[in-house]
Amino acid sequence: MKKFLLTVIALTLIGCSNPKSTQIPTDPDKWEELKPAVDKLNEEDKKLLTQYLVRKGMGTAFGGAGVEPGTTIDEAIKDQQKWLEDKAATEKAQEELKAKIEAENAAVKKQMNEVLTTAIISKEGYSRYDYINKVTNIGFKLAFENHSAKDISGFKGIVIFKDMFGDNIKEINLSYDDGVKANSTSTYEGSIDYNEFMADDVKLLNTSLDKIKFNFVPSVILFKDGSKIELKQTNES
Repeated sequence: MKKFLLTVIALTLIGCSNPKSTQIPTDPDKWEELKPAVDKLNEEDKKLLTQYLVRKGMGTAFGGAGVEPGTTIDEAIKDQQKWLEDKAATEKAQEELKAKIEAENAAVKKQMNEVLTTAIISKEGYSRYDYINKVTNIGFKLAFENHSAKDISGFKGIVIFKDMFGDNIKEINLSYDDGVKANSTSTYEGSIDYNEFMADDVKLLNTSLDKIKFNFVPSVILFKDGSKIELKQTNES
């Protein structure tokens, strides 16, 4: 009997000395009470527990889920390990999807470039009001050439202006729905508002056309037969 009691007492002391069996208070204001137990953990476990508490603390602060009643330090560490593993798996899957889409888009861009050529013919600043003697708009004249055997009904994408060093001056969204006949060309005249207090507008206006590198990056080309060539979008797009 005496031997049995000594064994029970020994097991109880071992349990009490195990810092991972300590329960975490649900109230973040009481987490200071965990310090004696935390001090007994190795550095990796301390790091995982800290990450867990920060995550749960943020959740509580913004009305999310906090620490479940009865959660021990050991359970918290394992929970954080799983959370990190799940997060890493999700990020890996996202990166793989991104790489797949980028590879597919590279082929699509090549096809788009074979179908459509875009060039800038002219650029000038002007005032859209007769009574204002200063630039209010920058006008452009663009030319489009359809190299395919199908009529293009429209396309959209981004017009990119760069200086002679390859540095971006300005990017403009462009949508064109007047169409381009098969194996034909068409022209387009458009404009943007000019803001004399915007550095990119000023540079675009004052840079001569022969020192501008022009590029149009289509995101979709629609054909009159209902078919289309379209870039796939990633979550970062």
